[in-house]
Amino acid sequence: MSQQQPDFVIVGAMKAGTTSLYAELARHPGVFLPADKEPETLVSCGDDLARVRADYASLYAPAAAGQLCGEASTAYTKRPQHEDVAQRALALCEGRLKVIYLRREPIGRMVSQYWHEQGRGEQPKALAEALLTDPRYVDYSRYDWQIAPWKAAFGSSQVLELEFEALVAEREATLRRVARFLDIDPEPLLAAPAARANVSAGKPTPRGWLRRVIESRWYRRQVKSRLPQGVRERLKHWLSPKARVRQIELDDATRQTLLQRLAQAPASATAAQSP
Repeated sequence: MSQQQPDFVIVGAMKAGTTSLYAELARHPGVFLPADKEPETLVSCGDDLARVRADYASLYAPAAAGQLCGEASTAYTKRPQHEDVAQRALALCEGRLKVIYLRREPIGRMVSQYWHEQGRGEQPKALAEALLTDPRYVDYSRYDWQIAPWKAAFGSSQVLELEFEALVAEREATLRRVARFLDIDPEPLLAAPAARANVSAGKPTPRGWLRRVIESRWYRRQVKSRLPQGVRERLKHWLSPKARVRQIELDDATRQTLLQRLAQAPASATAAQSP
């Protein structure tokens, strides 16, 4: 029978390095990570544990005996849009799950998220206006708040928190920490070249029909795993328009406003505490 739950999940704010770490771990012979990096099983299947188990069984069917199985859905730390995800994971895994949480300098992460969404045609506003008017950008950078449910569910010893900047600047030491946490041999990770992926600004980004195909469950589960990554990337670059870069740096006033908001309690948490 296929494995019905992950051994570990890589979570973190979108554009905080989850794709890079996923690519690093996917090359380890003792680890199985599916081509569908973000299946969002614990969100899309809701509280129906039978559906959750069936979806994971399908996802991990190709895994070899003895491999650790994981995934990396950033939706799992997107409060308040998705709540109670850690509790679903606890009901499924009964405390055995290991959680790797990636952080990134918060303003840089917001800017990268903006360019990701702007390149996909989802964000028509200018950079500063978008970051100041859409609370998701700040909320996803409230790292302690986002990881708190996972620590409460599984305990701090089951959660490894990493800085994306350390993964880039101190790759060997960071990968050794990951290997110790997952109890795997670090050498296969260190033998391969660094795998930094998913830089947003100016990146060719699928839109329209191509985006609908690439993001469909059929493509992610049936096609993606059968196409070599190099082929997938060449096709994507060939068929996708290159995103226009209009503004990279934030003005000081906007940056200070965002930092002040980060220091405040989330609006949803404040509302929950009100009588």
